[in-house]
Amino acid sequence: ADGEQLPFDVLVVATGSRNTSPIEPPPEAVTREQVAAHLHKVQCAVAAAPRIAIIGGGVVGVELAGEIRDRYAGKTITILNSGADILSSATMLPKSFRKRLLRLLASRNIMVKLNATAELDGHFSPGQTMLEDTRTIRTVQGDRVEADLFLLCLGSRPRTDGLPGSWLNDAGEIKVRRSLQSIARADVFALGDVCDFPEIGRRMFLYSQFQVPILTRNARSVALGRKPRLRHIGLPWSVMVVPVGARTGLTRLSLVTAGSPITRFLKGRSLLVKKTFEAARAAAPHVPPREQDEEDLQAAQAPVSVG
Repeated sequence: ADGEQLPFDVLVVATGSRNTSPIEPPPEAVTREQVAAHLHKVQCAVAAAPRIAIIGGGVVGVELAGEIRDRYAGKTITILNSGADILSSATMLPKSFRKRLLRLLASRNIMVKLNATAELDGHFSPGQTMLEDTRTIRTVQGDRVEADLFLLCLGSRPRTDGLPGSWLNDAGEIKVRRSLQSIARADVFALGDVCDFPEIGRRMFLYSQFQVPILTRNARSVALGRKPRLRHIGLPWSVMVVPVGARTGLTRLSLVTAGSPITRFLKGRSLLVKKTFEAARAAAPHVPPREQDEEDLQAAQAPVSVG
């Protein structure tokens, strides 16, 4: 950040991706306390809104709708999806999976509006993902959507800002070989969300775990002046796990669709929070019981006396 240049023998870029969603902390939230404060603000906004509209029908939008429904049975929840299909960016999913997911969402009283492209200009400022002071948004198709809270969930982009343009493709991902080396520089490697290796649905925690041992060995070889020999061929099967709350959801394992029990076991119970913190060798945060959440909300909304 201060412009200092650091020499390296091997550089590994594993900066991940940034989601356009309210769960993603803003760039200025850099400490654990600041991230917690941001998430608490979102929790309070959700708790206070009788009608919630989620703009974006991808995995993050669907999961967020399910989590809100788990917590609040009486809220009106609507997902606005610009495309004709739910999860439209997940091209490996068959129509049957999408139809089954729509039925599951309907069974949980979550309304989905397809072909509903929200007009965001004049409402959301750059970086803003939550709108509390607007009650109506129009769609490009001419419909009016009313809600007390609008949440923006429009997918993710790799965190490669500041890297040389010659390293990147049009999507901002680092162009890599099967050795996970940058095509532009042999002493630069990329891992996970930032690399353009053609995994199916590659922005998943699972895929990066298979890349780590290959990149580690190859980066060590380059550092020792040797030619890297390991090649990442990708997984022979695709995986898509879509929880709709902690107990329900759908999972696609290659050519097979599994229901709620498998989804709950793989991801729904925890959304991989504990596993992600363990991978970072950090202590997972404590999740308070529902009653404590309500007390925290009441405390946050109570008037503050100064002096």
